[in-house]
Amino acid sequence: MKIYNTEQVRRADSYTIQNEPISSLYLMERAATSAFNWIRNKFKKKTTFSIFCGAGNNGGDGLVIARLLQQAGYSVRVYEVQFSRRSSEDNLINKARLQDLKIPIITLFSDSDFSKIEYGNVIIDAIFGSGLTQSVKGWIGELIAELNNQPIKRIAIDIASGLFVENNDENTGIIFMPNFTLTFEFPKLAFMFPSNDEFVGEFMVLPIGISEEYIFLEPTKHFTIETFTAKIILKKRSKFDYKGTYGHALIMAGSSGKMGAAVLAVKAALKSGTGLVTAHIPNSGNDIMQISVPEVMTWTDYQSAFLSELKETDSFSSIGIGPGIGKKKETQQLLHLVLKTYKKPMVIDADALNILSENKEWLKLIPKGSIITPHLGEWKRLVGESVGGYSQLESAKLFAEKYSINLVLKGAHTAVVCSNGEVFFNTTGNPGMATAGSGDVLTGILTGLLAQRYKPLQAAILGVYIHGLAGDIALKKESRESLVASDIINHLGEAFQKLNK
Repeated sequence: MKIYNTEQVRRADSYTIQNEPISSLYLMERAATSAFNWIRNKFKKKTTFSIFCGAGNNGGDGLVIARLLQQAGYSVRVYEVQFSRRSSEDNLINKARLQDLKIPIITLFSDSDFSKIEYGNVIIDAIFGSGLTQSVKGWIGELIAELNNQPIKRIAIDIASGLFVENNDENTGIIFMPNFTLTFEFPKLAFMFPSNDEFVGEFMVLPIGISEEYIFLEPTKHFTIETFTAKIILKKRSKFDYKGTYGHALIMAGSSGKMGAAVLAVKAALKSGTGLVTAHIPNSGNDIMQISVPEVMTWTDYQSAFLSELKETDSFSSIGIGPGIGKKKETQQLLHLVLKTYKKPMVIDADALNILSENKEWLKLIPKGSIITPHLGEWKRLVGESVGGYSQLESAKLFAEKYSINLVLKGAHTAVVCSNGEVFFNTTGNPGMATAGSGDVLTGILTGLLAQRYKPLQAAILGVYIHGLAGDIALKKESRESLVASDIINHLGEAFQKLNK
């Protein structure tokens, strides 16, 4: 799914109005009806809604929702937030329709009018929409803060009032804090950043019939990874294939006390479909690995507690390095040698990234097309602090372009950042996956997909999607608190089955 900026969304509406053709008023009706249908399915008839509407088209959406809820038998209270003496034409028409139905509208002019507000069970925010360009302050900011303080459910229509569509790193205003955001046709870039989480809540993308021709023709560099994307990437298998068809992966992982990381990465590589997997591990970890994963071959280091030596690597289809390797001087030298000698795309994670953060001159040695997978802490060690999510994404784009790599920024909506500036945000996964070893599993999956000769970008997109999907399947049998990394591996089979249907 494409992610568009404010101007592109405006053009999408205009193109649809001109080419369907329909009126802007009817497009508003369609959008609000889509939101109303979601609300009706979520809340019982006894629910009372307090709907706050601004003067623009976002306010117009709120007025239509109010009318539809009232007609459906819900109790509705409508508040007109008068921040401008000029309302949009469609807003005025829908205001008149409410008045014709004898639905009272209470106008708020300043903070002195707050006493007029009677709260129900749910607040609906339709004050400011996606066209907002200035931080919200003054009495309307105080109103939004008052709404945020109410201990009831809150819904934002299209986008929370006060939140900019893209860059909020220097947004100093008050922002509505919804439990749910009902956005229209396209997700907003701002929804993808952890720093905006409390201003988005759970978001739903609702279809409103925007022109498919426009969506096809209008370019963007921001996308979400959907099921159909993963299905297109996933290769079909032939009955005449054999283990050599699916490559030979080398996982370089583990150190004393951290052999679990190696076991998880190796298991995940095998469960992702790799034909052969060899584990380069410290000597003392051989029994652990052979007992834990009988399908893997081992290449034991002469060092007992950490990795230090490098043998021939050209015969391996892919290499994944980093889980649990530590930062011993000898291990750092090993990583340096691997980067200098291995020429195919590889996966770099965990302690390998921590080593690179202390030896940044080695970054230029990373093979072109490689996949690096930092979590937030590792990313900060690599490039330093960012002001916020948008700045962090921009620095990631520059980093990926500079070193010609694919950068996987892990977290909710994991971002796959390509060297050409394109970004793919993942749509699978859950908070239960924030657990030790989850990243090691992802390293194994990505290394396994590279071994199967997926192109690096395909491997990154499919890998993060299947990783999150397995976690979602596991969550149906576990809880957010109890889910562990092994659960993700154990449900990779079901995840692949879903994509093969």
